[in-house]
Formats: sequence, C-alpha cells, structure tokens
Amino acid sequence: MCINAYSEQHSLAMNIAQYTRAIESGSADASVYFNRGNVYSKQGKRDRAMADFNRAIEPNPNYARAIADYTRAIELEPADTRVYINRGNAFLEQGDLEEAIADCDRAIKLGSAHPMAYMIRGTAFSVKGNCDRAMADLNRAIELNPNYAEAYNHRGIAFGRQGKRDRAMADFNRAIELNPDYAEAYNSRGMAYTFAEDFDRAIADFNRAIELNPDYDVAYNNRSAVFNRP
Repeated sequence: MCINAYSEQHSLAMNIAQYTRAIESGSADASVYFNRGNVYSKQGKRDRAMADFNRAIEPNPNYARAIADYTRAIELEPADTRVYINRGNAFLEQGDLEEAIADCDRAIKLGSAHPMAYMIRGTAFSVKGNCDRAMADLNRAIELNPNYAEAYNHRGIAFGRQGKRDRAMADFNRAIELNPDYAEAYNSRGMAYTFAEDFDRAIADFNRAIELNPDYDVAYNNRSAVFNRP
C-alpha cells in the first residue's frame, strides 16, 4: 500500500516536472497549465491548482496584439481577404471559435478561394463538434490545394474526433509525407497511436515532434502521459 502511494506521488511529481519544463520553455499553451493544475489538485495543492487553472483561461497576449494589428489593417483596407484570414487564424489559436469562423466567412464572401480560410473555419467547426461543416470545409481546403499538409493534419484530427481512426491515420501519414518536418503532424499521429495503445510508436512520434520543435509543449505533455500511464 505504501509502495503504491509512493509510486503514485512520484509519478505525479514527474508529471509536474514535465509540465513545468514546457512552461519554462516560454511557449506553453493553456492545456499545459490546465493539466498541471489537475496534477496539483490530485496532490491536494489547491492554491497552486487554482493558480494554474486561472492562468489557463487568460488570453494569450501575443495573439491579442496580433488581433489588434489585424483589426487596424482591416480598418485601413476592409477588402483585403488575407487580413481576415490571418486574424481568423489568431482567433482560432486563442480559442475564440466564433470570431475565427466569422472572419473566414467574411474572407470567403469577399471572394477568397484561399484554402487556409476553409482550413481555419473547418478546424473551428471541428472543435465545436459540427462534424458535417468541418469535413466540408477541410475537404474543400484539400480540393483547392491537394498538397496542403496542414489541412490533412486537421482533417485527420476531425476524423479522430468522429472515431474514424483509420481515416485519421491516413491523413496524418499524408501530412507527414507532404512535409516530413511537420512537428504537429507527428504529434497528431502520436496521439492516434496512443489511442490505439501502440505506445512504442506513439513515443517515437512524440520524440520526433520534439526533435523538430524543442519548445513544443504539447508533445512533451503527450509523451509524459504515455510514459506515466497506469
């Protein structure tokens, strides 16, 4: 009993160390703070847990500055579809899905056939759980650019959310084939292998993602979860 308790506490401490390293790298997103908060909560450290949960819901100042700049650019040139797409992407990264969709709607209505507009909007719909609209937009992005690695990655994630793991894996493989240095696709495929309980391949993909981007906090997070699985 004591050994099991020690083992659990040691595992929690290792998780905190992994999340803290990701945060100290300077590029941690909200999920890392949220996950570290969960570990602190399991340890009974409520003040630290609440501090991390509060940090997780704070807007990222880098995206806020970018959005402010794009907004000013739109005021100066309201018909520039590229700026709407870029601001939509910043909204997506910040987690403001409705604004991301609205900006992509504007770009498309202004006549943009840029695949990124459909990729951003499709990704936002996927996160919202609107599978049909997500797939329609992500398919359209790939129709417009059949070599769009990022669109394959995000479509793979959308397939994964629907439980279509074989199709998700095919898209992750295609994204990596198109761009062998695409860290996010290795992370996505690592998650697919994790759900399939193919942990050796999952770790190999997370390792590759980290090699390509040593500041990739999400990959550290996911690799830690595999290392410390029950």
